[in-house]
Amino acid sequence: MKALALSSSKRSLLLPNVPIFAEVGLEGYPGQAWWGLGAPKGTPPAVLARINAEFVGMALAFAVVATLASVAGGWWP
Repeated sequence: MKALALSSSKRSLLLPNVPIFAEVGLEGYPGQAWWGLGAPKGTPPAVLARINAEFVGMALAFAVVATLASVAGGWWP
């Protein structure tokens, strides 16, 4: 995958080379994020639980980085 642009008002500290939408000509685009996961029907509950646990762990790790970025005066993500 390649990030083409971010829908935020400032460039990300974690992705400094990725432009924001305004820089690529998309002014006024709302800055919001959405995360989601999908799995095929019939996926065993144990597999769904593991995927969920890993996803939650990742989100918590991002929260830690976000806190550190805010202390440093940066922007997240």
